[in-house]
Amino acid sequence: VAEYDYVFVWDEDIEVDAFDPVSYLDVVRREGLEVSQPALDRRSEIHHAITARALIPTEDGVHRRVRNARCDADSTAPPCAGWVEGMVPNDLIYAWGLDYRLGYCAQGDRTRSVGVVDSDDGGKTTPSAGRAAVRLRSFKEMQIFNKRWEEAATEDKSWTDPYAAEPATASSR
Repeated sequence: VAEYDYVFVWDEDIEVDAFDPVSYLDVVRREGLEVSQPALDRRSEIHHAITARALIPTEDGVHRRVRNARCDADSTAPPCAGWVEGMVPNDLIYAWGLDYRLGYCAQGDRTRSVGVVDSDDGGKTTPSAGRAAVRLRSFKEMQIFNKRWEEAATEDKSWTDPYAAEPATASSR
């Protein structure tokens, strides 16, 4: 994808009828976002609080962190900050766990270069991955993905994890 400035990858349950790619990219460029997603309408099915449209709109039209029972103003790790929901399939059907690693694709501080664009919205429809058996497989695939990540990180002696010391959430301190 290096030859492209931007790549859009949509999950099958995101509505794009009202999405305006030109205005979306205007915000992404202006804010220096390298990884982003449109905010989800709060009336949609929301799995992660950070993906919902901000209750109080920001001047820049983007939010980069969420504050709730699990996340506070000092949280710097997913899913509190530097995170978007990504269900981008790879060889694992549902790709659970990949979204927690998307911040590694951004250059520099993921709390600045990863964000949710509030000025454009996507509604979330009923996901195809809703059945119990599918969710069980998804959790198993997330374990496979996480194991692969750990093995790759261990094998690559030149790689250091820039986020290794960060707590996942405020409650993990």
